[in-house]
Amino acid sequence: MLGAIILYSVGRWLISLAVRTVYRALAGHKMEPTLMRFIGNLIAVILNVNLVIAILSYFGVQTTSSAALLADAGLAIGSAWGGLLATSPLESFW
Repeated sequence: MLGAIILYSVGRWLISLAVRTVYRALAGHKMEPTLMRFIGNLIAVILNVNLVIAILSYFGVQTTSSAALLADAGLAIGSAWGGLLATSPLESFW
């Protein structure tokens, strides 16, 4: 149990460090604040889900199906975004 608490604490610290680093990098490129928050929150959610899966794996829960489900969701979201951008009215600007 103590190992899971340490894993959670270190994981949350690393996630906050990663999000702060992304914010600083995007701010250096004069990115729009709304887009910066969106990207930062997206990264935080993805890393938090991975942290929960790592903690469950630490307790011995089989996480293979969860990882496969997340991979499928990522593929579906990526395909949806690809289709959305392919039919965008801004297509001529790419």
